[in-house]
Amino acid sequence: DPYFAGGTINYYYFGHYLVGLLLKLTGIWSSVAFNLAVPTVFALTVGNVFSLGYNLASGLRGRESLESGELETAALAAPAEVPEVGAPDEAVGAEDVVVAAEPLAGQEVGVVETSPSEDKLAVAPELLPPLEEVQDGSTANTEAEPVTVAPEVDRVARRPFWEPAIATGLLAAFFVALLGNVDGGGQVIRKLAEQASTNFESMLPGVQTGVRALSGLANVIGPAPMPSYNYWDPSRVIPFTINEFPYWSFLFADLHPHMIGIPFTVLFLALAFSLLMHPASGDVRGVRRWLRVATGDGLYVLLAVALGALAVINTWDLPTYFGLAVLVWLVREWRSGRLSTGRTRALLGTGIFAVALVVGALLLYWPFFSHYQALASSGIGVSDVKTELGKWLNIWGFLGFLAASFLLVELRGRYTQPAGGDVPVRDPALLRWLRLGMDRFGELGQIITLTPALSRRAGAAIGVSVLLAAVLWLAGWHVPAALLLPLVAAFALLWRRSGTNHRAFLVILIFTALLVLIGVEFVYLKDHLQGGEWRRMNTLFKFYIQVWVMLALATAVALPEVWRFIHGRWRMGWRVLWTVVFAYLLVLSLAFLVFGTPARLNDRFPPENGRPPVGTLDGMAYMQAGRYTWNPDPAQSANSWIDLRYDYDAIRWLLDNVSGTPLIAEAPIGYYREGGLRVASFTGFPTFIGFHQEGEQRYGSQTGPRRSLAEEFWRTPDPARARQIIDELGVDYIYVGQLERITTPSEGIAKFDELARQGVIEVVYENDQVVIYRVVQ
Repeated sequence: DPYFAGGTINYYYFGHYLVGLLLKLTGIWSSVAFNLAVPTVFALTVGNVFSLGYNLASGLRGRESLESGELETAALAAPAEVPEVGAPDEAVGAEDVVVAAEPLAGQEVGVVETSPSEDKLAVAPELLPPLEEVQDGSTANTEAEPVTVAPEVDRVARRPFWEPAIATGLLAAFFVALLGNVDGGGQVIRKLAEQASTNFESMLPGVQTGVRALSGLANVIGPAPMPSYNYWDPSRVIPFTINEFPYWSFLFADLHPHMIGIPFTVLFLALAFSLLMHPASGDVRGVRRWLRVATGDGLYVLLAVALGALAVINTWDLPTYFGLAVLVWLVREWRSGRLSTGRTRALLGTGIFAVALVVGALLLYWPFFSHYQALASSGIGVSDVKTELGKWLNIWGFLGFLAASFLLVELRGRYTQPAGGDVPVRDPALLRWLRLGMDRFGELGQIITLTPALSRRAGAAIGVSVLLAAVLWLAGWHVPAALLLPLVAAFALLWRRSGTNHRAFLVILIFTALLVLIGVEFVYLKDHLQGGEWRRMNTLFKFYIQVWVMLALATAVALPEVWRFIHGRWRMGWRVLWTVVFAYLLVLSLAFLVFGTPARLNDRFPPENGRPPVGTLDGMAYMQAGRYTWNPDPAQSANSWIDLRYDYDAIRWLLDNVSGTPLIAEAPIGYYREGGLRVASFTGFPTFIGFHQEGEQRYGSQTGPRRSLAEEFWRTPDPARARQIIDELGVDYIYVGQLERITTPSEGIAKFDELARQGVIEVVYENDQVVIYRVVQ
């Protein structure tokens, strides 16, 4: 641990370990390797997201093209007879009434247009309402004749689909790694409104700001200068929290665990998708069965390896992705029919899978878990802070809009491809209830009145959800209230057996993201910030990154499907409205990429203070010309200039001439971005103590005495006492630069000359502003 001499790093450090491993293997200077690691993590993220997005998109354009996409109108040429809604057979339950209502609600599905010379489509059995079990055990309808596919349907179904899948994969990579939040564009609008020459006022939300922004835009195009863009603000939208998104993190280029972990989370998502796609080994025999067993076992091992890696790279990722893996397993069991036909056995298997996954992850990384102590964590806290819906939408407006659109399309869509085997394609009652509510909303009261059973089970769940959302809204919990019904819709879609696994995985991603977004509104993890206004900071910070990856990936893959459905099925007015909202939110989300990037790049030393040239990968290059001021007591003294080129030369000498892990005493100045701890940061040689040790990584009983000794070492004028501290802490080198002279009393610096005369220390390096002493052993 470079910031606690004699100790090891008590942190989830595995991401840094992997970067350090590459550094050691290549022999590249750490100041250069750091700036190679950031784009490497970015490239891994883009590559992983593209791969997963491509494969997800490929599965949306196969057999399901017969039910969605370009062939949305190619379905039944002769729809089956349907019982009249409101007058069902006495033996048919309420759920069957819902099923019976579906073809009436989606009559456009049962239309196909062909020329007289072309073949006609016969009735496809899988497109008919599924075989329903009635109360007496018989079936409610019969099979139809086999399907004869028209030539144009066959051509489209067999056309190569890799081109759009590649485009979708690229779109997914863009959404995850380059897209900004809505506030990135909101800031531009607010800045333009400040340049307005009109005092227009309106009580309507957004109208006043919009009109003034247009006035400001006219002025900016004319004589007024364009206001400066603050790249920091889009990452701090909700007060007292951090709301970074991947591109902001990559652009800020702080090699923090939450950023290093992003490509590994996508790897885990890819493995989870493979788990959903992996069939059961019991449906085949012989060599093929054992091949499936072998590949399945290998997949389980990889899942444990990946989950354990997430835990030691960024521990906050562990609960979310573990829960997602268990959910994927449950959905796979349901879609295969095992959860319904052998529930006890399937649930037992799920429990075994969950325990084995956690135990495997712990055992594979046991050297870490056996030493790591989560000192900052003190349990789960119940939040009393209610996030403003407007600020929440400034972060999630675009991705939330797309996710809601996808859920709406999925609720309206009907797919015929079974998930596996001979399992009948029958949507869950909750899903059919939601679909009926959208399709026949005007007749819903009549249907419920005529069939009281609708108010039970699934119907009751919907009613309770609506009531709960209303209560939450009235209580001021606007964000959970707004997300509750989409969460219920996603939950209903989870248990749909129709459609491909690719489509089901998108629903899993959105459901998990919505669940996390609701959860962080009510609970947070207590850490070293507990008790203050920033207590929710890390919870929102860490979990929002996870949600961004899942929502951006899912919505990017779903966007082409959503676009085709809306522009092929919706009426003109709704189509235009959706497109306008989509375009507006997209432009706002692209603004940070355009304006935030140059603003971040310009956030360096100003030219007059020695800005280094653009283009270097050397993270120390700024020190060759950079200058900054330091004033430990503004009330008593003027600012002191520090020329970093002297530190640059001295640190380079240390890197060239000192090996091992010697303890180097430097001024114990707080935060590293304030110029403190620059020797430990650039060399890795440990120093007394660093800023982040107290309360977060070590007990106060360790950090308190160490900090007191460090301060005493520099301030004491007594050479004998300094020598005692040198012996007690095992100091090897003493670094005296401009920062030490500014922050230390002159008599405290003078003692080093006396120690040198006594032969306790000797000068091994010196320039105009820096002296390095070595302790004589």
